[in-house]
Amino acid sequence: MAESTGGTEPYLIILAEMAMAQSNRSVPGPARAFLPTQSTFLRRIDMLKGKTPFRRTVSRSTRAIAVAAVLFAGFVAVGIRGDRVGIAQDALPVALASKETEKFGIIDFIPDTALAVLVVHPSQILSKDSFKPIRNLIEQDKVKNSKDSDAFGLKLTDIDTAVLLFLASEARISSGEPTAVLVHANKAIDREAAIEKNRGKNVLGEYKGHTYLKHIWGSHFDVRLFLDKHTMLYAQSEQGMHTIIDTMQEGGTRRWAKQWDSVKNDSVAGLIDMRVARAMVGNKPAQVAATNSPVLGLISPIWENTDVVTFGMTVSQNISLNATLSQDHRGESVKETVNAVLTLVRNMLGQMKQNMHGANVQERLRLMSLMNSAEQAMKSAKVIQKGEDVTLTAMLPNDSGAQMIALLVPAVMQARESARRAKSMNNLKQILLALHFYHEKHNHFPPPVVMGPDGKTPHSWRVEILPFLDQQPLYDSYRMDEPWDSEHNLKIAQKQVSVFHDPSDNKPANASYFAVVGKNTVFGNKTGIDFRKITDGLSNTIAIVEAKRDIPWTKPEDIQFDGKQVPKFGGFFSGGFNAALSDGSVRFFPKDLDQKTLKNLLIINDGNQVEF
Repeated sequence: MAESTGGTEPYLIILAEMAMAQSNRSVPGPARAFLPTQSTFLRRIDMLKGKTPFRRTVSRSTRAIAVAAVLFAGFVAVGIRGDRVGIAQDALPVALASKETEKFGIIDFIPDTALAVLVVHPSQILSKDSFKPIRNLIEQDKVKNSKDSDAFGLKLTDIDTAVLLFLASEARISSGEPTAVLVHANKAIDREAAIEKNRGKNVLGEYKGHTYLKHIWGSHFDVRLFLDKHTMLYAQSEQGMHTIIDTMQEGGTRRWAKQWDSVKNDSVAGLIDMRVARAMVGNKPAQVAATNSPVLGLISPIWENTDVVTFGMTVSQNISLNATLSQDHRGESVKETVNAVLTLVRNMLGQMKQNMHGANVQERLRLMSLMNSAEQAMKSAKVIQKGEDVTLTAMLPNDSGAQMIALLVPAVMQARESARRAKSMNNLKQILLALHFYHEKHNHFPPPVVMGPDGKTPHSWRVEILPFLDQQPLYDSYRMDEPWDSEHNLKIAQKQVSVFHDPSDNKPANASYFAVVGKNTVFGNKTGIDFRKITDGLSNTIAIVEAKRDIPWTKPEDIQFDGKQVPKFGGFFSGGFNAALSDGSVRFFPKDLDQKTLKNLLIINDGNQVEF
């Protein structure tokens, strides 16, 4: 067990050393169950990494290069995905609000040490006619995934302003996660909805007269502060929360207040402090990158001289874009660089249109329309120098904005499904990791039905593995001496455990992941299977499948398999379903997968190895 080796990280090191020492040769026959290959060790490492994400040190040069992508990803995170963190308590603590904010001023929350900030006004943007396809998409998605579509318990049209803040000390550039998110709504925020009841516990914290809620689950936590009825601040850490509170009391930043004034009223506005970025990266990595890449070398005058980059987008009858690069000197060099970049982009667009082939006709037409809009924007682009500041402006024609939005809708829908599918795969990894920890403690997987202390009362394996999912308090509150549907245990069933819930399911109390129960399956007996019985190999045998069933997660019911007719799995995603193999790896299987192959994957000892 990872804990017995001193924690997950040392355990990962041991596994890595074993992987390096082991070959990846195919092991024949029943020995596959007992002699893991290099791939098996690597899957185990990947599974353990999924349990407790490490705050890995990202290379400094990567951070700088990824800043622009991060800002866009941040908008998607708040505006489209809307991840929520939950609690497992019956009542929220009181006294969560600080003093009423007298005036909502974005600049008042941003410290001088900020690397970047992105401000979006969703309700204002979505009110425009050109965004009607997006509004329709959101409404359709809301009907299908009622809980997953909201951000902090709010619809996008409820959010006047969302501020994504990236502090240099805590910037998670590689993952696109902001240090903090400030949300200002046009209606009172429902605090119960903003803090979904799920897992972990809540404690109150206080700093300089502000009382906040610290949500803890396992070794992780986040912090939420309700500033008034309409404004909430979410932070990834207490340090980040304290930094922002200090800034509020000091009256906000003045480091780049002048530059911010030029974009503060735009529909989307952002700022990158290049001085902070350079301090993070240093000169040497940037010089090496510029030497090795002609494109990076081209923009090096901007990297070396620009202090602050502000950018904005205004959505009205048309869509206008602007960006300003502010520096104390060498403004002319920066202007020449911007013009050179525009020329490069125009040439690239022309070449891409000429070389467009291989896609189907419909896709080529969509891409061509998108490129035409981009070309029109490039033609309208103007570069103006005022003092040492250099400003770039561009405008999309009236019809181009609507065309681009219409083209983006299918991409948004596809991205949403891909994100949910990835989340579901991660849920399966967490479940298999818990099953492996259970096996390490009990020397076998749990049986599909676990009997209570009287030996008669059945309970689900999902309840049995709760302690291995950082859900010990929820497990302790479940009464094993009562039926799963007793009055008390039904209350437990109503508490959503996110790892058992597919993000595409609109019934949060239902299970989305099931054992396949039948003779010679991983959950094929009443006492639990141990690894030695899986002679086809752990990486060759399905343990848990994703399926849409109207079954509460605490109910001791799974999917029966008679060894002949393979049951129907999936139901959440077009094209197939996710399934976790017994070694902890997760795969997406197409719906047209040969039934014989699927049957072979479900049986633990038929001797038929499936090649992926």
